[in-house]
This record gives sequence, structure tokens and C-alpha cells, in this order.
Amino acid sequence: MKSEGDMKSKLFAAALCFIVIVIMSISISGCSGIGSGRGETTRIPITIYKSAAIDIRARNIDSIAVTTFFGKKDEGKKASYMLAQALADTLIYTVKKPDDVDSDLLVNGLGLKRYMEKSELKALGAALKVDAFFMGEVLEREIGDEVYNKVITEQEGTGEFEFIKNKQGKLEYQEKKKEVDVKMECKTRVGKIKINYKLYDAKTGKIIINTTEYLSEEVDAFCYRTSLNPTQMSSIELETLLDEVMEELSNNFVEQLTPPSKTELIVFEKIPGADSFSSNLVKIGIDYAKIGKWKKAIESFEQCQRINRKHSEANYNLGIAYKGYGWYEKALVQFKDANRLKPKKLYKEAIRKTTELIEESRKKTEE
Repeated sequence: MKSEGDMKSKLFAAALCFIVIVIMSISISGCSGIGSGRGETTRIPITIYKSAAIDIRARNIDSIAVTTFFGKKDEGKKASYMLAQALADTLIYTVKKPDDVDSDLLVNGLGLKRYMEKSELKALGAALKVDAFFMGEVLEREIGDEVYNKVITEQEGTGEFEFIKNKQGKLEYQEKKKEVDVKMECKTRVGKIKINYKLYDAKTGKIIINTTEYLSEEVDAFCYRTSLNPTQMSSIELETLLDEVMEELSNNFVEQLTPPSKTELIVFEKIPGADSFSSNLVKIGIDYAKIGKWKKAIESFEQCQRINRKHSEANYNLGIAYKGYGWYEKALVQFKDANRLKPKKLYKEAIRKTTELIEESRKKTEE
């Protein structure tokens, strides 16, 4: 009886040990984020950003506040809201809108002035808790009419009637028509908007962007016979046209700040012999990369690279994160370091493609 009990105890212990090993294997595989097989890489589709025409991301700017712009009546407020919305629509920048900015300034006892000292700008940036903030002014918002004449051809009744077959083949008694030239007077309505945009570094108070953007648009407001009173004719609303021009101007400006993007199938590498902490950092970095949170991905891969300095895979993964964010120069350094540690076709291809992107960005800047 005693030996049978010992046998049961041993079998129970062996079963328990097997369950523990299985659970640990599943846990480790889940943390690695690279897959439980023997493969050293994982491929996932990821959005890669190129350099924008005005590259503020190179200055590490992700969060932006938009203050209420200066301008007559409510035109400054309109301009600032349109800019904030256009920035938010890019889905790249975290944007603090004018109402939230006003609340922060009120809490901190701060105000806005057209001309502010650097110390005041730094205090403003500290209160807003963002990477950078916009100030601005609507310099011009006006509308005008340009008059011109034209002749159109219309059909006019002659006063004579006759039987004419309709579409159904039946005879109808209709008035004869003739073509006549009609003199028309037309007004082209022109909307003009000019806005000065200033972007400041929130930490230093230094100016990053100082540009004045201008846009004009014209539409045929209305045409009327010269014999009629034009006030009786419908016309396009003045404010509607001005708002449309201002919105287009805001979108055009933000387009210069928006880096073009494309989806690529990106390879991330497993770090051989890495501990669970490093493997988890790789998993976290990939998860952030999947949703386009490249700054967060960079933090994870930088921490992983510091721990695994002798592993080329750590440099390569960090290089991919830098490239995804648009920091091509930094990415190239990491790819070269990875290739120096362990020459690979994967690293050489990354060096080649990144060098091409850098040259492309330089050409665009020179243009």
C-alpha cells in the first residue's frame, strides 16, 4: 500500500510540473510578440511617414495647442478653430483647441498679446503642457465685386401660333419661338483672406514657424438682365464665401505640415537569447507601431537597445521605429550599427532604402 501511495504522489507531482511548464511556455510566447515558432522575424503592415514640406516632426513635435487668433470681430476665432480642426483631421498631431487653451490660460492667470517676451511665451507653453503652440492674426478678410457684361441666347415667343405635334404624336396649339440675344450684366464676387501663423516651441519660447498665407477665390455671384434691378436677384452669401476661403487656406497650410505616408510590410527581429523583459519591450514596441504611435514605439525600442547593445537586432528594430516616425538620419545610424555588428542582407537593404529617402527629402527641401 505504501509503494502504491508513493507512485500516485510521483505521478501527481509529474503532472503538476508538466502543467507549470506548459503555462510558462504560453506566457513567454505571448510576451515575445514575435511568435512561438523558430522564426527570427515577424512581418506586419505599418504606416511609414515621410518628411513634410515644413517638417515640425523633426523637432519632436506631436502635441500642438492653438490659441485664439487676433482679428476683427470673430474672424480670429474662426481662423483658429479652422486651423485646430485641420490639424486634428490629420490624425497625426494631438491638438488642444482654442476653448481648452482659454481655460488653461484663465486657470494660470495668463493672457495673450500680439507681441510677447520670450519669458511670457515660455510661461504660456508651460501652462498649455504641449510640445508647441500656434498664435496668429487675420490680416485681411474682405470681399469685393467685379462687374462685366455678356450676351446669352434665349428663346422668345413671336406672338404667332400654330399646330405642332408633341412627343406623343398629338397636335397641340403652341406659340412659335425664336432665338434672341439678351444682354446680361454679371458680378464676380471675390473673397480674400490673409493670415499670419506663428508656431512657438513650448519649452524654449523660440519661434519655429512665422509665415503669412494668402488666398483669394472668385465665384459668379449673379447675372441679371440690364433692364432689371440687381437687388431683386439672389446672390451668394458674403460670409459663406469668406468662410470657405478661410477654411481652404487653413487646409492648404496644414497640408504643408502633414507628412505624406504609405503602408509598408515591415520586418521586426527577434532578439536571440533575450530575457522576458526585453522580449516584452519588443512586443510593446510592435503593438505601438501597428497603430502608428511611433513615439511610444521608439521609447520601448530605445530601452530594449540600451539593454541589448551587442545585439544587431535591437539596433535594427530601433532604426525601423525612427524610420516610421520620419527620423531618417537617426534610422540610418541604427541600421549601419546593426550591419557593423552582424552584416546581413536585411540591414543592407534598410540602409539602401533609408539613404534614398534622405536624398529624396533633401531634393524636396532644395526645391
